[in-house]
Amino acid sequence: MRPLRVYLLALLLLAGIWLSGASVSDSFRDCRQFFYMRAAPTGIDGTRDSLKRICQRYGDKARYATLYDGSRRLPLYSAYTFKKNDGKKRMDTPWMYEPQLVSGNEGGNMKVLPPSDDPEPLIQESQAVLEDYSDAVEYSRGLLNPDQHQADPDDKASTYTLTNVVPQAVLADYSDAVVYERGQLNPDQHQASPGDKASTYTLTNVVPQAKEFLHHHWLPYLEGIRKRLNNYCRGTAYIISGVTTTGNTIRRGNVNRVGVPKHLWIAYCCPDFDLSAPYELRYKFPTYAAYGLNDVVDNAVTETSTKSVEALVNREMAVDQDFQLFNGNCVPEV
Repeated sequence: MRPLRVYLLALLLLAGIWLSGASVSDSFRDCRQFFYMRAAPTGIDGTRDSLKRICQRYGDKARYATLYDGSRRLPLYSAYTFKKNDGKKRMDTPWMYEPQLVSGNEGGNMKVLPPSDDPEPLIQESQAVLEDYSDAVEYSRGLLNPDQHQADPDDKASTYTLTNVVPQAVLADYSDAVVYERGQLNPDQHQASPGDKASTYTLTNVVPQAKEFLHHHWLPYLEGIRKRLNNYCRGTAYIISGVTTTGNTIRRGNVNRVGVPKHLWIAYCCPDFDLSAPYELRYKFPTYAAYGLNDVVDNAVTETSTKSVEALVNREMAVDQDFQLFNGNCVPEV
C-alpha cells in the first residue's frame, strides 16, 4: 500500500503546485485579499465566457486582481491595495502579457512581451499587444504642396488651404481626432515595492485613454488620491479602478482589436482613517470615488460618492441593480 500512498501524495502535491500557479480562473479565490472584506464586486454577470478573472502574478506572488473582457481585449476593472509611497514611477519595466490567457498550460506569472513587430498569433488573439496602441495615433493635416517647397510669401501662404491636404476636410474633422495612450487601472504610482510597481506594466491592466484626458486630468487626480491616502488612511486602502464601455474600438489591419472606454472611474475604501483630517477631506472617508469622460473635451474628473459611481456603471454597463463595489458599502465594523 505504501507505493500507492506515495503516488497519491505526489499527485496531490502536483495539483497543489498547479493550482497555486493558476492566475486565470472563474473566481478570484486566490487573490481575494485585494477586495474589502475579501469580497469582489457583486452584480456582475459571471457566466459570460469572455470574462476572465485574473490574479495578476509577478515573481511568484499575487499582486492585484483584474476582471478582463476577452471579447474586447479590455480590463473592466483592477482591484488592488494602495501602498504608501513617494509617487515616483518605475521607468525600467518592459511591458508584459498574461500567459494563461494564451494557454491554460502556461505558468501563472506574467511574461515579457516578445520583442517583435509581428506578435505571436496566440498572444494577440487572446489579449491586446503593443502594436494595437502604435496605430492609435493622431490624425494630422498633411500638405500635398508643402510650404517648404515654395519661396515667395504668397506662394507659401497659398499652401495652407484644406483643399491641399489629404483628405479634403474642414478643421472640425481634425479637432475630434483622439490620440490614445496606455493608461494603467492599477497605476504604478499607487504601489511602493519594485515588484508591485513592475506588475502594473501588463497589458491586461491597461486601457486606451485619450491623451488629453490622461495627462491633464486623470493622472493629476491619481496623484491627489496618492497624497490623500498617504496622509490620512491609517490602515489598508482598497481601491477598484475600472471603465464603462462603448462600441468604439481601436482597429488594426481593418480588424476591431481593443475596446475603447467611455468613462474611467475609481473608488477607494479606507475604513481606518484619521478622524482629525481637515473637514474638506474627512467627509471623503471611509469611501469616495470619481469618474471622467475618456475624450478630448468635457473630460474633467468629477469627485462623487461611491454610490454615484455605482449608479453610473449601472446605467452604462450590463450589471445587476445590486451592483456594489465594496461589501457593506465600506461601513467600518464597530
